[in-house]
Amino acid sequence: MTASPRHGGDRVADVLRAHGVRCLFTLCGGHISPILSAAKARGIRVVDVRDEATAVFAADATARLSGLPGVAAVTAGPGIANTITALKNAQLAQSPVILIGGAAPTALQGRGALQDIDQRPLVEPHVKLFRKVVQVRALGPALEEAFEVARSGVPGPVFVECPVDLLYDEASIRQWYADAAGKGKGIADRALRFYLNRHVRRMFEGSASSEPVRVHAVTTPRAPENALRSARAALDKAQRPLFVIGSQAVVQAAQANALAAAVARLGVPVYLSGMARGLLGRDHPLLLRHQRRHALREADCVLLAGEAAAVPPVAAGDIQYRVVEEIVDLVETLCASGPVLLVAEDIQWADSASLLAILSVARRLTLAPLLVVVTSRPSPLSAEVVRLL
Repeated sequence: MTASPRHGGDRVADVLRAHGVRCLFTLCGGHISPILSAAKARGIRVVDVRDEATAVFAADATARLSGLPGVAAVTAGPGIANTITALKNAQLAQSPVILIGGAAPTALQGRGALQDIDQRPLVEPHVKLFRKVVQVRALGPALEEAFEVARSGVPGPVFVECPVDLLYDEASIRQWYADAAGKGKGIADRALRFYLNRHVRRMFEGSASSEPVRVHAVTTPRAPENALRSARAALDKAQRPLFVIGSQAVVQAAQANALAAAVARLGVPVYLSGMARGLLGRDHPLLLRHQRRHALREADCVLLAGEAAAVPPVAAGDIQYRVVEEIVDLVETLCASGPVLLVAEDIQWADSASLLAILSVARRLTLAPLLVVVTSRPSPLSAEVVRLL
C-alpha cells in the first residue's frame, strides 16, 4: 500500500504516467483542472487546444502513429458534446483513444447543475466502454481498465466520466458540501446535512490509501493455426496472388518495418489503404495504386489484411434480409468461375430497390463476387431475387 495521493486528479495522472502517456490533449475547464495540473506535475505535456474535437482528433492521431492509446480530457456537458464527431472517427478507425470527461458533482447530477447533462446516451454508442466513476478510490482502476479495453481485441475509444467532486482534495470537497448544506436548525436542514455528509463519506470511503498502478498486458489477437495453414496453402497454389493491406495491419506501429520487410520477401503485388499507406515508401515495385477493381477480378487469391471483410448492419427498413450459410454450395456452383462473397450477419436495407440494384450489378460481373441475399419472411420481393440469381 502507498500513501494517498493529494487529490483525485493525482490518481488519474499516476495511471497516465504508468501507461507511458506523453501528451494529454485538452481544452481546459474547471471540471477537469486537477487532472491537468497533476499531469503537468508528472512531466506529461498538456496540450491546450481551441476545440474539444481537436483534442480527440489529436489523441486519435497520436494513437495511430505510436501504437499507444492517445488521451484527451474535456470538460462536462458541452465539452463532451463537442467531441462526438472525433470520437466517432476514432471508433470507425478502430483507434485506441481514452477520453476522460468531466461531470457535474455527484450529488447534483440531474438537478440542473452547471453543464450537467446525461452523458451516457450521448457517448456510449461511439465507444467500446463507458465507465462512470462514483468513488475516489475507483478512479485509478477505471483508468487502468480503460487502457486495457482500448487496446484489447479490436482497438477503439473508451470513455471515463470523472465527476468534479472526485477530483479535488477531500478537505475542499467536504467544505463545499458543508457550505451547500447550510446551518439551519429545522428538520429539513438537518436531514439535508445528514444526507450530504453520508454522500461525501461514501465518495471518499477507502481513499485513505491506494494500490500501485497496474498496467495490464494485452495480447494481439492471432488467427488460428488451421486458418494460417489454409492461407499459406492458398498462396502457394496461386498464380495471380494479390495483397490488400489496411489500417489494422499496422496497429502495432513498432512492427511496421517488419511487416514491410515480410511483404517485400513474399513478392506479391499489394494495395495499401488507410494508415497502411506509405508502408512500402513511394516507389516500391510491388506497390499498386490504380485499377484495384480490375486487379481484384483478375487475381486468383486475395489476402486481405487489416481491412473489414464483412458488411455491417445499416439503417433498417420494414423488410429484413439475412445471408444464410447453408447456401454456400449453391453459391459456389453459381460462381464457379470466380470468388464468392458471403456475409454471415444480419443486414437490413432501407428499401427493396437498393437490394435489387445490388443484386443486378453483382450478377452482371462475370467474375463476381456475388452477394446472395434471401428474405427472412415471404414477400413479393422473393420472386425478383430468384429471377436475378
